[in-house]
Formats: sequence, structure tokens, C-alpha cells
Amino acid sequence: MGATSHLDQDPELGPHPNSDSAAGWQRWVPGIETARQYRLFWLPHDLVGGLVLSAMLVPVGIAYAVASGVPGIYGLYATIVPLLAYALFGPSRILVLGPDSALATLILGTLLPLSGGDPARAVALAGMMAVVAGLILILSGVLRLGFVTELLSKPIRYGAAKNGLGDKNMTDTLAEKTCTPCRGGVPPLTRDEAQRFQAQAPDWELGDDAHRIQRSFRCRNFRDALALVQEIGELAETESHHPDISFGWSYVTVSLSTKKIKGLHENDFIMASKIDRVFDRSGRPLDRQQ
Repeated sequence: MGATSHLDQDPELGPHPNSDSAAGWQRWVPGIETARQYRLFWLPHDLVGGLVLSAMLVPVGIAYAVASGVPGIYGLYATIVPLLAYALFGPSRILVLGPDSALATLILGTLLPLSGGDPARAVALAGMMAVVAGLILILSGVLRLGFVTELLSKPIRYGAAKNGLGDKNMTDTLAEKTCTPCRGGVPPLTRDEAQRFQAQAPDWELGDDAHRIQRSFRCRNFRDALALVQEIGELAETESHHPDISFGWSYVTVSLSTKKIKGLHENDFIMASKIDRVFDRSGRPLDRQQ
């Protein structure tokens, strides 16, 4: 969100939709620029991802609609339409939208006493709730009230995601993934996207304008530091994703970035979570970070 990434100036791809150089109106509809930059060889992977996402969201959308007190078909509408809208207006390439279980109880508690058991009235009320909520969010954006979120602590801001799976399970999810070959033409993660992944690897610090993550590990002595470096090296060879490492007496510093895109990729956070797991299993240091 701050400085322009190296790929923003790539003559082949043109400016990235999140770039500060994008035209004024294009900043509000970044999906247009994303469509212009689309590469056909991405399509097979995206089709598979779309099928998997649909298989997950269709039953979830129907179930949450019923739990909210409206007919299940409207759950499909609430699942499909936001995804299409976000593809056009949304700035993030990794955020997935869908019905949320936390809202089902709130919606049901509002609709049940007001609808009187009439499904049509329940649908109208639910639609109005969505419109009002959307207008409040748009107004907040126009008034640039995003700073209000900074008044909340990170556990509260990321709580909705963490409470669903548990903090440990969120990290385990990344650690259980495998690094995938980074295809050319993929822009690096923005600062906001990197911060979402960082919430699952909180001991790692963002650096170089969110183009790199780094963590320092404390060890008991040089031997333990060397052993940790060797384990990280073996992991890097297995994942084919290689960090920069410096070490000495009682410390190891690991830095991760994806050189092919000159910034951060999900692979970097997958490696970070796996390195955390190696460190935790080693049992060498008592302190987690300098």
C-alpha cells in the first residue's frame, strides 16, 4: 500500500492495480486492471481453485441462510454476488469471501421477532440489513475512517479468524502446506496481504517495505545454532524455497522473500511456519526470539 513494488513498473505487465500510479478511477475498480494482466496459463489452476471453492461455499451458504432464518436459496445469492462484486472492486488477490457463522445468530435474532414467521418479510429485512451495513462501510471508506481499526489490538482484529480454528491450528494450516513453484508475472503480496499472513506467523517481522520477513532465534550456544541452521537448510532443500541465514554464538537470523517476484509470496509464510515448527521441536532454546 505504500511504495510501489518492482513489478508495478514491469513493462510487460504494466502497473499493478494496487500501485499508486494507477489512474484515479482504476483504483476503485482494480479488477479491470487485473483482467488486463491475466495470463492464460493461469487458467487451469484458477479453474481448479474455483471448483474447490464452490464445493465448499455452496453448502455453507445454504446452511447459514437457513440458520439465519431465510430460505436456503438466498444463501446462494449471498455467496455468489459478493464474490463477483469483490472480483471487480476488491484490492486483495488472496481474500476469500463467504457467509460467516458469527453473523447467523445476529441476523436470526433480528429477523425472528420482526418477520413474524413470514419468509418474504424475513428476506426483505435481511436485504435491508445488508444494504445498511454496506452503506456504513462505504461511508467509512469515503471518510477515511480505516485508522479506527488501529485503535483495536491485533488479537481483536484477527480474532474472527483465529477463534474459528484456534490460534495454533491457524499456524498449523500454513505449516502443513507445501511451497509451490512461484509462477512468473505474479505480483508480490501487498502490505495488507502480508499482514494477514503475518497474523499466522506473529514472531516474524515485516521489513523492506513489506517485501521481506525476518526472525531471530536464540540458542544456548554455537553448536545449537549450527544444528538449527542445518535443519533449516534441509527443510529449504525439501521445499525448494531457500532463505537467507546468518548465525553465530547463540543466535540464528532467518530472512525470507521470493526473489523471483522481488517481494513476499505465500511460500515465504509457509516456510516461516515450518521453520517455527522445527525450532519448537528442537527443544534447544528457552527464549523464542531476541
